[in-house]
Amino acid sequence: MSYLSTINHFVITVDFWSEQKTKVHYGGVTLHSYSEQYGLLVFVLACKPYDLATQSADNIRLFTNTILESYGLTVDQVRYVVSDNENKMRASFRDDVIRIGCAAHFVNKIVEHSLCNSNIDCDDIQRLFGDIHDLVVFLRSYHNQSKLSKKLQLFSKIRWCSAYDMISSFIDVYPDLNGIISDKSRKSILAGIDFDETLAFAKYLKYFVDVTELLSAEKTPTIQLVLPFKQRLIKLSKPDPDDPDSIIKFKKYFENQIPTYWELDDIHYMATVLHPKMKHLQICSSKD
Repeated sequence: MSYLSTINHFVITVDFWSEQKTKVHYGGVTLHSYSEQYGLLVFVLACKPYDLATQSADNIRLFTNTILESYGLTVDQVRYVVSDNENKMRASFRDDVIRIGCAAHFVNKIVEHSLCNSNIDCDDIQRLFGDIHDLVVFLRSYHNQSKLSKKLQLFSKIRWCSAYDMISSFIDVYPDLNGIISDKSRKSILAGIDFDETLAFAKYLKYFVDVTELLSAEKTPTIQLVLPFKQRLIKLSKPDPDDPDSIIKFKKYFENQIPTYWELDDIHYMATVLHPKMKHLQICSSKD
């Protein structure tokens, strides 16, 4: 408390989520500041049940302001608010503060959309992903997990990188599955899976996992990395002639979506240009 009172300006992150089993809604607020002596400082101001009637923009703002005031802090001291990019969060921090969209949230929502949205010309990869998901659910549900050398992970929309985790764990146990799966319909699904295509799929998803992890560093600022990482993912999404047709279509979706869906603010450009390690970067066009 005493140290917080000495900070003139800071950044906060605000997030809300629900616990799947209990259905309890939670809200969290963290404060980020930088000290020449200690480097990046992060303080968890609150992680508690959200007890307001609705998650309207006004209530989310009230919840956040109340937490700040409980520490003797005011919204006037907030330089930026970092949040996910849902409409309610955009509306909550539209006035009096500058909201920055969480870069890792942009990355993982694009991955989620590519696997779950229809009519985006990613049918082949979505079919492969669906088949693997079906097999993983089956193996986890029918007491076959104990027969495997590694625990299978399940995809969840609310858990970042879980698509890659599921595919990666499936690849690890793939050689054992013929001897474990006895159900005829599941054996047919397994036989229809192209393992080389699955490896290519996992390799591409890993790029997004790496970017998410690097942007989520806890002890060093990463805002200067957002622009370069966005450009890197665009470059890695350019189809390779050796890619399977399904991966080529999959990459094209990202190549088209990343430039427009992943939003950048002036602060991202300034942080990148001013960072001493970024002098080697080429100039981007206004569309990049």
